[in-house]
Amino acid sequence: VIQWLPFATGYAINLGTLIDSLSVMMLLVVTFISLLVHIYSLGYMKGEERFGIYYAYLSLFTFSMLGLVLSSNLFQIYIFWELVGVSSYLLIGFYFQKPAAVAASKKAFIVTRFADLGFLIGILILSNEAGTLDFQQLITAFTTPGAAPLVHAQTTQFLGASVLAWGLGLIFVGGAGKSAMFPLHIWLPDAMEGPTPVSALIHAATMVTAGIYMIARSNTLFSMAHLTQTVITVVGLATALLAASIAIKQNDIKKVLAYSTVSQLGYMFLAVGSGAYIAAIFHMVTHAFFKALLFLGSGSVIHGMHHEQDMRRMGALRKLMPVTAITFIIGWLAIAGVPPFAGFWSKDEILLFAYDKSPVLYVLGLVAAVLTAYYMTRQVIMVFFGEARWHDAHEEHGAHGTGGDGDQQEAGQREHEREGSGLADPLHVDAAGPGRRERDDGDADDRLTGEHEDAHPPRHRPIDEQHHRGGDEEDAVRDRVENLADRGSLVVPPGDPAVDPVGRTEDREQHAGREWPVRAEQQVHEHRHAEEPDERDEVGNGAPPAVPGGFDDGHGSSG
Repeated sequence: VIQWLPFATGYAINLGTLIDSLSVMMLLVVTFISLLVHIYSLGYMKGEERFGIYYAYLSLFTFSMLGLVLSSNLFQIYIFWELVGVSSYLLIGFYFQKPAAVAASKKAFIVTRFADLGFLIGILILSNEAGTLDFQQLITAFTTPGAAPLVHAQTTQFLGASVLAWGLGLIFVGGAGKSAMFPLHIWLPDAMEGPTPVSALIHAATMVTAGIYMIARSNTLFSMAHLTQTVITVVGLATALLAASIAIKQNDIKKVLAYSTVSQLGYMFLAVGSGAYIAAIFHMVTHAFFKALLFLGSGSVIHGMHHEQDMRRMGALRKLMPVTAITFIIGWLAIAGVPPFAGFWSKDEILLFAYDKSPVLYVLGLVAAVLTAYYMTRQVIMVFFGEARWHDAHEEHGAHGTGGDGDQQEAGQREHEREGSGLADPLHVDAAGPGRRERDDGDADDRLTGEHEDAHPPRHRPIDEQHHRGGDEEDAVRDRVENLADRGSLVVPPGDPAVDPVGRTEDREQHAGREWPVRAEQQVHEHRHAEEPDERDEVGNGAPPAVPGGFDDGHGSSG
């Protein structure tokens, strides 16, 4: 422990590390999940221009979380608590070009700031009563029979509750904000706008468990405040049931996992409210691993489906993605509580403690567990089993790039379908890495309108992970085209789906009124070999040239 900010004799803010069984368990979770996400991101974020910045944000978050779990006093933990919030804001809003991502990052930041205000006030109340910010000294001051801080904190009342109950209750408010408890849960589902690896690291395994860790760290104090424990139990159970019921109706593959995370966090708060602190940490650890597995598996599915996230447009993917299907199913069995997988043992322990406290808690907790098994089974069936609800564009419309009038007719047909169905055109030039252009899908329902919602499934065949190989020359060309598009060097005609390398409506609107482009391959060639390339096609009579065929997605020929 190092004395950092001395204020008066015997009163100072220190910096130190606290290593015990709880902090070691958290270190295991944070470092191992972070390692997996860092490795996964190497492929997922391949081709991203802000690749280095992404890893800087990811490293900042990991540093902040490690500092949080190793802090020896409340003030130090508050510093890293806020750093975790800042890094979360940066990662959620990583695709800042997307309005939905910007809105999601602001929502997460503002909601958690309100909760953190309660956390700060709770810290000030407890430190004022105990005369210290150190965890061990704080616990000693409030647990020594007849000690002045304990007597004063228990006998001083405000609005019918003791000062100790108020202080711990406000600590819980801060934890509820970070862990997305009702009614502060609204930021977590929208946080899925960030890259999928971010969802696996922050919103499944680490950041959202900070509230659980904080209460478990102060478990001796919370055991003395029965009113606060009752509030935690009710809020946790209500959150578990509410989020599970919402997840049942979600069709976005990541939104299902997001509400599932909220529900499982409610389960953990049910545990700490029931006094089952060890069971809560046990479930936190098991959940971190199987939920990270599910999020990374969903990222593989989204990439294979050319950035489609609507489960109604998937199906039978186990045939094309057997490895992803097997790993996803393992995560499903764990979260559904099927023995002998880890989720069964942790949920069983929580329900046992809930039954000891009240049979009603046990029954409602069991209902939440059944709902979890139901919506996760629904997700697995919709994604990996049943009939394929996507069409093979090559079989129905011929291979891309057949040239001339056929390409123009295909482009016109795609434009007609997009206008009729309200769907954004799929990526025609696939990204080198799936994180390159995660679509601004929002809720899947927003992309489906009226009677056409089932009429036009995705036009790209899902990538066969057994035969797809990266690193070939087409990947390099796609990388180059994407980079030119981002810098504005690759001009895009207004609303042309066949050559739009970005596949987003807002990008087409930005280029409205520009001249029609030359072939993408020609632009790449010009940028490589000309000192001052002419980035626009010279069309003397104003008529557009032949629409280029685009690039092969790995299953057809290129023009």
